[in-house]
Amino acid sequence: MILPARTVALLRIGLAAAGFAVALLAVALGDRQIGWGAIALLIGSLIVRLLQRGRDSSV
Repeated sequence: MILPARTVALLRIGLAAAGFAVALLAVALGDRQIGWGAIALLIGSLIVRLLQRGRDSSV
């Protein structure tokens, strides 16, 4: 199943924004477990970006 490019871009930006917000929360609370959650969200955004780049270059 191939998602529209706009949907993928919104997913990537949403994951990045959520990761940044969670990272700020982790710093404010001093909680490492929340920090790992932020890292997971940011890695998810990176993976989507890499998949998006691969799809764009293969077309």
